[in-house]
Amino acid sequence: MKRLLTFFRENPFLSGSAIVLIGSMTTNVLNYAFNLVLGRLLSPEEYGEVALLVTLSMLLTAPLAALRILLTQRIAVLQNAGKHEEIRSLVRLTRRVSFALGIASTAFLAALAPLAARFFEIHTTPLLLLSLVVPASIAISISMSVAQGLQNFRALSLSSIITTVTKLFGSVALVLIGFGAGGVSMALVGSTLLAHRYLLSVPALRKFFPSSSFLSFRSKDPQEPLSKVAALRNTFRNVPPYFPVAFGATLLLALFGNIDVVLGKRVLEAGDAGILSAVAVMGRIITYGGSAIVTVLLPMTAATLPEDAPAERADAPKRARKKADRLLALAFMIVGGTGAVCLLLFLFFSVPVVTILFGTRYLLAAPFLPEFGLAMFFGSLSTVFLYHFLAKLSRLFLVPYTFVTVAFIASFFTTHPTIHSIVRAELIANVVLFVSFLLVFVFEKYRNIKNH
Repeated sequence: MKRLLTFFRENPFLSGSAIVLIGSMTTNVLNYAFNLVLGRLLSPEEYGEVALLVTLSMLLTAPLAALRILLTQRIAVLQNAGKHEEIRSLVRLTRRVSFALGIASTAFLAALAPLAARFFEIHTTPLLLLSLVVPASIAISISMSVAQGLQNFRALSLSSIITTVTKLFGSVALVLIGFGAGGVSMALVGSTLLAHRYLLSVPALRKFFPSSSFLSFRSKDPQEPLSKVAALRNTFRNVPPYFPVAFGATLLLALFGNIDVVLGKRVLEAGDAGILSAVAVMGRIITYGGSAIVTVLLPMTAATLPEDAPAERADAPKRARKKADRLLALAFMIVGGTGAVCLLLFLFFSVPVVTILFGTRYLLAAPFLPEFGLAMFFGSLSTVFLYHFLAKLSRLFLVPYTFVTVAFIASFFTTHPTIHSIVRAELIANVVLFVSFLLVFVFEKYRNIKNH
């Protein structure tokens, strides 16, 4: 037993995964408490509106997911090379540019709020408040990238817990006061800003956040490296060329993982949309273990790349490639194992699961839970492939990802949609996506072997 614990502590991937998994499970329990409490406080129709707001917040921040992946990947490479000053320069320049884009995005989304309110048949105020989530998410995306890239998984996990605790209690309090869905929007923004402030206070991370403001070119720190031009050239290598790929991947990830709830709210009756939202919330339990693992997989796989890897082909030496493949295999073992346990639970105990989590009002969701869970099982395996590709700056995976996502969205409009047809389309799409990613991985392995 002692030898097993020693092996566990000395393996960075396992120990990091354990920290993130504990934080992720805590966060997911709190997220479930958020959904369960609001599901019991609100009717299925009202809960469908809240689920829509939460889903829209995920879609709105999809570009920031691309930013976070690229920053994490680059910071991991620079950290492995011991170039701490370049990390500081990267953070400073990214904050300045992103802040201006965040303000512009908020204004644009606020202008679109009335049209979106009419389209989804909800009030305008919650959507106006939700537009503030963009600048808040920009701030925390950068700070979380620093924590993840430096492999400070403890601070990263704690920031997620702070976000969900604040979101839970803030949303419940504001809903009980009478703010309704608008209160949920306010809680989403406030919880994000509070977690960001925590990350800025962590001693191990604080030195990488320059003391200058978003709008300043100059830093007050005497260690500011070289000139502005040199900093841009050295720290942003691979970031601009690869950003369209990372942005496309994260946008597709957000669409593929959340569009069922958004379009379900549009094409289904209000009650059925609430049932579908409950199925999605419960079924995505399977993906939670995978989300924790890929958080560790991304910086560790990126750290196997040479610091001077070109944007077009980031081929690491043979030893580094083997290490990346071992990390991938270990990730599949953990994600597949935890996902299989959840899937068996859904298959044999769907009615008790629904009753415990959402109550008897949502028992109509029980028949759809096993099939949706199977879809999420394949989806979580595909996500492991996705982050492996992103860490290695791959591009080919984007072709099948785009095709499958477009086909899945089109399925909502080519037939008369029902909960059953949406769940079945979700399963088919996730299986096809996993097979496609597997073929891309095999092809890239063959190409690397042939080239070396």
